[in-house]
Amino acid sequence: MQNLVNFQNHLRRTCLFDIIVIVKTNMSVKIEKSKRKTISLQVLTIDAVLVKAPLKCGDKKIWEFVNSKKSWIAKQIESLKKKQDFAKRFDFENYTYLLGEIHEKQKLSYKQNANKILPKIAEDLASRLGYCFSKLSIKPSKRRWGSYSSKKELMLNIYCVILPLNLVEYVIIHELCHSKEMNHSPKFWKLVEKHLPNYKLRKKQLENYSFLLNLKLT
Repeated sequence: MQNLVNFQNHLRRTCLFDIIVIVKTNMSVKIEKSKRKTISLQVLTIDAVLVKAPLKCGDKKIWEFVNSKKSWIAKQIESLKKKQDFAKRFDFENYTYLLGEIHEKQKLSYKQNANKILPKIAEDLASRLGYCFSKLSIKPSKRRWGSYSSKKELMLNIYCVILPLNLVEYVIIHELCHSKEMNHSPKFWKLVEKHLPNYKLRKKQLENYSFLLNLKLT
């Protein structure tokens, strides 16, 4: 038994060392076992990953799996670092950001600015593209930029008002397209592409602003 424990610890240290060398950071690996059939890997931060594995999955198999994903982990961490660097460009204490432009600090809150600016953009796009919504709500959300319900209710995240206009348009058009396709099927994305031929680029650019979803701005 002692030999097995020593082997498992050696395997753990060896794989972790290999990962650290690849991503050049101190990496911690958290393992969660549950009643699942497959192993999954999630990069939580630039120095931590989460492995979810079946209850009966042995340490050797888990660490071999993690070690086989070194390149993928490195890419994910590099992406996270770029997003963090992008977020550092914003100084919310001294400036107000509206539709991608920087302004001197305003008295109006982001909620007030959002309620003032976003409805007109949504109404103009819906009218021009032939869509409609029964109600528009603007509120904070840590999970999404917007939503469209079966009751034709459109929701936009308050912090959409910070995004550049082309990304605000992407969010709104994305949600309006759900009035015809309440899913993310190929048919849905074809509809989005009809209105925004470069939607993939806008979707990718929107990822840089994901840090806003976790902020609490006044």
